Amino acid sequence: MNRYICDSCGFSFNFSQVPSFCPKCGKEGAAARDTRKAKETARRMIAELNDEDIPVLESLHAGYIAQLAKINAKLETLRQYKKRGIVAPEEMPVVVLKSARDALKEYREQRREEKENA
Repeated sequence: MNRYICDSCGFSFNFSQVPSFCPKCGKEGAAARDTRKAKETARRMIAELNDEDIPVLESLHAGYIAQLAKINAKLETLRQYKKRGIVAPEEMPVVVLKSARDALKEYREQRREEKENA
């Protein structure tokens, strides 16, 4: 028996061969997907995340946090200098930090524009 998912209603069921209709919604000719390939893909993706992607992201995040701490320390020193008149307000660097959510949104918009212009 193979496990299939109806593309019409999403019902998951077991059949020995690709069914011609969904046993739940009855839609004839509804394409049914064999879940074995999806399971293999999911296992591969989990392994890639655990072995490659997550360690890289954690390393990048640690580096980002360390660099951010250095920047914040420098900015705080400069703010103190500005209060004492050592540094003019117009000399102060402007730092705009984006949240991960905003950065991802911007990245997706750029990708969408690239696809539309291609």
